[in-house]
Amino acid sequence: MGKIEKSNFNSILESFFHHCGEKFLKGGIVSCVYNEDTKIMNINGWILPVSNYDSLEVRVDNNSYPVRVDIRFKEGYEKYPFLNERLSGWDCIVSNPQIDIKKNNIITFLAFRNNKIVLKLEKKLSIQKEIKTETYTYNNYYINATNIRTGSVSNINRITQYNEIVKKMEEWMPWENNYFHQKFLQKKEEIIYGNESVGELFVDIFSDGNTIYFKKYKLKYESKHSLWIIMNEILGNQEYYFELDKETPVIIDGGANIGLAVLYFKVLFPNSHIIAFEPSKRMFSLLKENMELNKWTDVFLYPYALDEKECDIDLLIPTTDCLGASLTTRPTETTNSNTQFIKETVHCVSLDKFINEEIDFLKLDIEGVEVRVLRGLGEKIKNAKNLFCEYHFGKTLHDNSFAELINLLESNGFKIQVAKSPSYQRLTGEKTMKYVGERYSLNVWAKQ
Repeated sequence: MGKIEKSNFNSILESFFHHCGEKFLKGGIVSCVYNEDTKIMNINGWILPVSNYDSLEVRVDNNSYPVRVDIRFKEGYEKYPFLNERLSGWDCIVSNPQIDIKKNNIITFLAFRNNKIVLKLEKKLSIQKEIKTETYTYNNYYINATNIRTGSVSNINRITQYNEIVKKMEEWMPWENNYFHQKFLQKKEEIIYGNESVGELFVDIFSDGNTIYFKKYKLKYESKHSLWIIMNEILGNQEYYFELDKETPVIIDGGANIGLAVLYFKVLFPNSHIIAFEPSKRMFSLLKENMELNKWTDVFLYPYALDEKECDIDLLIPTTDCLGASLTTRPTETTNSNTQFIKETVHCVSLDKFINEEIDFLKLDIEGVEVRVLRGLGEKIKNAKNLFCEYHFGKTLHDNSFAELINLLESNGFKIQVAKSPSYQRLTGEKTMKYVGERYSLNVWAKQ
């Protein structure tokens, strides 16, 4: 089916209304289920036309509650040119922990236009006593591309990308939660036809406000864009994975941000002893809040930057990128001339003061001072048995030589593997020679 202009759609709607009658056009409610555990009411109806109304609400015992309607029926008529999925039904969710539900409640679904009730539907409420965790798995979150009757190449690519994300995140997300599954159903069409990043939409599905939920833990975050980047790297690609016989490894997290790496390590080794450094005031506040939120034990947080020597220095923070804060001028090399920066004076410490024993895993993602930090360790670099370092090159950096980094590791007995970082790989997936000499980042894994 080709694109349907808004004026043509209105004509079709008017014709449908004329031939089928107002009652049929307005439709009815198929089911209304309230889950006592999640405090969520899910209402499903048939036939159109939610977009014709100014507002919707649900009443239970004369108490009104706001309604969140499936996006494809609230905005889809104008946003997407596909009529074939418009005439099948509608869904909405009412989420309010204060709803007073009784066994024989009748819900009233009301639609308003020009402050007048133009649609009134009633349905007896059924009660779901408990969440059946076997109801949903990650398979229920896949999108079948063969069902897209009018799909462009870009639509199919978005579906493919989304399904790959679902598979990648299989072991991390709370798939069985009905609330998140309903959010997926609401965002399904946005995933296929929308413009927002598929990864950011995935983050949104499992978020309640600015808190994202995982199977075991949850994290408060600042930016969906930044969160998806590190979710893909840390949980999807598992860049920090390492194996160990003992159950209580000692781990140092340099550049902890909001604590996703801490979460990963706590899933991998629940009894691990973690020392985490994060100099940004905003990110350290979230990091501390997330530690308390998840009741992590044996996690020690320090609001310091890492450097070769102890000093006070300015941290340069891009206002649009909470992952890009640096003690160097590398963030200013971005091609976006509109980028603004915040300067915070931070205290730097040398990592050697925190290493007095064997370190099972040392992680450094510190935006351009990797060599200085490793150089400052001296002989104590040998205490690290496994090491991950994201190396950053910038045209304005003068003390972060990749050759020195490799020499530091090899001369101290490390075996090394190097690859493009995921962000740099996306930028230079083809014709890498064009980017030689420009800013880049590499992942370096090393172990003794």
